[in-house]
Amino acid sequence: MIIRKEKVFVLFFLVLGLFSYAQERNDIIGYWKSCDIDDNMVVRVQLDDNEMPEAYLVGFQKGNGEWETDKPKKGIKVMYGLSETGSLKWGKGKIYDPLVDRTYRGVIKLQSKDTIKATGYWAFLWDDILYKRIKLDKKNEPKG
Repeated sequence: MIIRKEKVFVLFFLVLGLFSYAQERNDIIGYWKSCDIDDNMVVRVQLDDNEMPEAYLVGFQKGNGEWETDKPKKGIKVMYGLSETGSLKWGKGKIYDPLVDRTYRGVIKLQSKDTIKATGYWAFLWDDILYKRIKLDKKNEPKG
């Protein structure tokens, strides 16, 4: 059986594409800070048991790096129940806003390695929030 060079090249690039997709998909894992002027919510995104992203509130960080003490506390699940709906896009899930205590139908998209766009839908209304990747680790999270 003779294998044509073209088929080998196509197969090589397909396999290479699968590996690069898996790496990009994991780029959503990490710490993210909302770009809203007044909120500055920090979340930690991880993968759930089904390898889908979910996010937990870390806290609200002031411009000077200090943590707010009068806003909702860390540990609240703020993005969950998502399923893959496209390339680096997850939907059919929930986005919880702890400031107004409301849950929205949600979609998140990894727009670049350092930007997530989260969209919450409520009836015919929606709101987009951009999150930028930040450098943070568990030991620098606020207490409680």
